[in-house]
Amino acid sequence: MDTVTHALAGTLIAQAGFRQRMGRVATGALTVSAAAPDIDGFMRFQDTAFYLSVHRGITHSFVGGAVLALLLAALFYRFSATKQYWRLVGLCYLGILSHIVLDLFTSYGTMIFLPFSGQRIAWDTLFIIDVFVSGIIIGGIVLAYRWPSRSIRVGRTALVLLAGYIFVAAAAHQLALVRLRGQVERQQLPATKLAAFPMPFGPLRWSGVVATDEATYHVIFSLLDRANRSFRVYQPPHQSPVIRRAEEEDVVALFRWFARFPVVTVTQGAVGPVVQYFDLQFTQIEGRQPFLVEVVFGHDGEPHSAGFTRR
Repeated sequence: MDTVTHALAGTLIAQAGFRQRMGRVATGALTVSAAAPDIDGFMRFQDTAFYLSVHRGITHSFVGGAVLALLLAALFYRFSATKQYWRLVGLCYLGILSHIVLDLFTSYGTMIFLPFSGQRIAWDTLFIIDVFVSGIIIGGIVLAYRWPSRSIRVGRTALVLLAGYIFVAAAAHQLALVRLRGQVERQQLPATKLAAFPMPFGPLRWSGVVATDEATYHVIFSLLDRANRSFRVYQPPHQSPVIRRAEEEDVVALFRWFARFPVVTVTQGAVGPVVQYFDLQFTQIEGRQPFLVEVVFGHDGEPHSAGFTRR
């Protein structure tokens, strides 16, 4: 989820009874802590490679989140009238947990078990910006403030509706996987891995990706459309000295660690070959590749530049 939605989710949680019992400090603590794990996102403005290696890392883990909650609670203890430190810790950790759980429903991958494991968990249920999630959260906040006498009921109802929508999206994801597996079986593809990624304005449209030992297949489909859409096939380029040399670059190793369905292409640039790497999990918006790696070669057969580029 985007940081603004996370913060608003914290504000909505506060309306479910915490603000009414503890006052404005509960709203502040839950709102700030629900957004706080994304502090690692500022790394992107400095270096994409470093951002990719740390984002949704320690600040998004259960252990790191607990440490962050202790720090945030100390700030609210210092600068607010509430002097119940451990209650503030509980509020801050609740906000952080809401952030972690919402991120798990997206496809990016969250390292919730750091520092013990760097495994990235992704439930592939919600697109990174979901208008229905945002609409339920904003609507709940507005109505809670509009009818203060019923704010607790409104806040809790909005949270139930939010959970219900996520349940529907999770069910739609399972249906999308069934559709995708069915198409794989009909075409007798020897799949080694497959996934269905949520599209914007879901949960009816999905981006399906299938990996085999010979190629990677991609299709965008709707659960309302019974017709089978044709796969777009990505054939891997033949191994060559250029690709082998590109694979030695640190940025390529980082990309391969992160990517779930990597695709490699080789084109001829103005001076020499250009090897590009992109991940098919980020193909929901046509023409957009947020984590595209380019290794540009010169006349001497050596890389002149290697790094992330925006498209």
